[in-house]
Amino acid sequence: MKDRHWFPLDMAALVSTPLIIIGISFLMDSLFPVIHWLRHPTGLAWLWALGMATGTSILGTGLLFLAKLPQYRAGILLRVGSRHLPPREQRLYRASFWLIVPSIVVLFALLSAAGRFQ
Repeated sequence: MKDRHWFPLDMAALVSTPLIIIGISFLMDSLFPVIHWLRHPTGLAWLWALGMATGTSILGTGLLFLAKLPQYRAGILLRVGSRHLPPREQRLYRASFWLIVPSIVVLFALLSAAGRFQ
């Protein structure tokens, strides 16, 4: 006996395909200006991106310091990872890396784009 609330997979694929295509087109529509800027950067936009990436990395470094503060107070200076931290500090630790890693990637991209201004 089949469940009455079961939706067939082939119908789900037919219904979801246009929705996936629309979602991807919205995503690409927001990414095209970024791709255009990476290919043809202007000086002012480059400076703004540099400032935002630097500010984000400084904010992430501050969050990382706050997350590791209980370990620093305990005299543990070189412990990598968040396993030994309380749950609140573990969230701060993860948030700091969500800020630091993309900003470093953007800074390297800006470094490669800096050669176009000379």
